[in-house]
Amino acid sequence: MDKVIEHLSLDVPDYYSDAGMRELVLAITDYLSEKLMGIRSKEADAAKLLAELIRNQRLG
Repeated sequence: MDKVIEHLSLDVPDYYSDAGMRELVLAITDYLSEKLMGIRSKEADAAKLLAELIRNQRLG
């Protein structure tokens, strides 16, 4: 998962400089986690894990 976090700065413009972009990524991961639960549980779990990693990421 560290590689995924590392690549967010490459794949998401202004990921570190714009808090709104981080919030958007969190909203997407939360949405995916909720919608995939019961359908594709492994993907839902991965989305939930990514959201938690982003929330707990130390910036600066």
